[in-house]
Amino acid sequence: SYKKVNCPIKINECRVRNKSTGKINNQLIRDYVHESLYDSNYGFFNKGEVITSFEHQMEFNKMNKKQFYKKWDELTKESEFFHTPAELYQPYYSESLLNYILTFHDPSEDLVFYEVGGGRGTTAKNIMDALKRDHPDLYKKASYTIIEKSESLHDIQKNRLKEHIDAGIAHCECVDVLDFKVKSMDNRLEKCYLIMLEVLDNLPHDKIVFPARLYEPRISETLPDKIKQFGVKKPDHTETIDRNLMKEVRVSYDQECVLKGDMNSLKESFHEIEDEAIEDYCFLYSEYKRKKDEDIAKNLEYEAKEPFEFIPTYAMKVFQHLVVQLPFHQLIVSDFDFLPPSDIHSTQSPQVQRRVKTKNGLYDIEEFKSYTDCPKGSCDIFWGTDFSMLDYVYRSIHPYHSHVSSKHLKQADFLESYADLEATKVKSWFFAYHPLLNEFTNVKFYLSQITIPDQMDRKKMVKDMLL
Repeated sequence: SYKKVNCPIKINECRVRNKSTGKINNQLIRDYVHESLYDSNYGFFNKGEVITSFEHQMEFNKMNKKQFYKKWDELTKESEFFHTPAELYQPYYSESLLNYILTFHDPSEDLVFYEVGGGRGTTAKNIMDALKRDHPDLYKKASYTIIEKSESLHDIQKNRLKEHIDAGIAHCECVDVLDFKVKSMDNRLEKCYLIMLEVLDNLPHDKIVFPARLYEPRISETLPDKIKQFGVKKPDHTETIDRNLMKEVRVSYDQECVLKGDMNSLKESFHEIEDEAIEDYCFLYSEYKRKKDEDIAKNLEYEAKEPFEFIPTYAMKVFQHLVVQLPFHQLIVSDFDFLPPSDIHSTQSPQVQRRVKTKNGLYDIEEFKSYTDCPKGSCDIFWGTDFSMLDYVYRSIHPYHSHVSSKHLKQADFLESYADLEATKVKSWFFAYHPLLNEFTNVKFYLSQITIPDQMDRKKMVKDMLL
């Protein structure tokens, strides 16, 4: 069962717009990261192209495994931009989403898509192209709206989707997802498909600290071994339930200095939790962790805990907003479920990276230990997603959660069911090799479906929800 949380939706809460220089700013971590990534003047995603564009799709069947990886190397190392599965495997990756949708879509209904963070418009273009080519009747009844925060990516999307925009099918809105609003009650009532590919990883997180953990033995062992060595008692699994044991982290800094890369003014500090989004998430987090820790206790395992955790408050707010604007959506999310720790990252920390040109003219990744170590706006900042926790949060805040079914699965399992594996296999000595199934192994899909019985009045449901 999932506890319903009546979380207030405050659209502008996530952004702090203090652009003054020479003054000390004091912000939540999510506000600092949000500005670093999305500020219209200096944000990482507003500095032009940041995603690699491949002009020609790869001819998989004409390559062997060695040739494929040589081509992969060329594409990724010769570009200063980051690459995504939708770009590398176009059009097949995006078409797999359409194949999945068409397995249960009612052809008598309009086919309505919304995509949050549409990148270069590749997924939208591939899906619309496939619909027009293979399902012209559905194409005529289709609508595809991209919700894009980045002005530079918005311009690229409009250019790439011009054919479908001119046909009245595609629509590009340059707006933060938290400011997006449907145009009418009819739009709110319609069933739709909500696509979010590699969006969650770039949604700002907050940082919370458990001061008591700073003094715990930092050894991961089974519980009996720990009792024997330290004489400790069975772990107290009420720790994450008491809100008073958590502190929110704020960052203070001089704006002019951090934009230039002088990070000496930047300091983090602990505070009592005052932010409503952090408080809401901590409640859900505590409920979820209590159940998870009960299972750990049953197995007599002791889990070494970090003294801090990053929590996806912005993602929670996005879903709070979208379940109101598009309550009858069906969700298709893909993102990293794990980011391997490096020498400078723990599993809890975000990856902070940018691509830099090396002496031989190729590009490589430069990593930073933290968002506090690089000039503000200069790097991509991204986290892995705990999909079990995501499912708990999403279903908890969904107004019609009793009608929602959901699941998460590895990307390879999804693509094995819905991608054209014949078109994307490469030659190998003994068997066909499928890059779609063997690369990006740290990515998962999260899928939800909503089933509303015919006898239920959707309009009345929405009006009751909005009261």
